[in-house]
Amino acid sequence: VLFRSHGACPDLKWDEHKIKVGGPLATNPYEISMDELVAMEPRELPVTLVCAGNRRKEQNMIRQTIGFNWGPSGVSTNVWKG
Repeated sequence: VLFRSHGACPDLKWDEHKIKVGGPLATNPYEISMDELVAMEPRELPVTLVCAGNRRKEQNMIRQTIGFNWGPSGVSTNVWKG
């Protein structure tokens, strides 16, 4: 499980937590339990993640931000399974 946040991690209880899939455009919103989630057939997908801090150097030239001055290099691709 990857949890990346600048805030505190939530205190979730396995037996109580539900994952809700939906939103204003969802035609069939639903929710699943953690047990239902782990019972699903695993899949592997190549995924590319890009850091939201990319191009911070250019942002800092306009207005100073907090963080390192780095260019467009915060990118990673890996195969995720789950």
